[in-house]
Amino acid sequence: CTPSGGACGFYYHCCSNYCITISSTCR
Repeated sequence: CTPSGGACGFYYHCCSNYCITISSTCR
């Protein structure tokens, strides 16, 4: 995905069109 802030932070990853924490599962 391409979040408005650019790449996701170290503790986040892309889920569809937004970033979620690594510990969260993309559904």
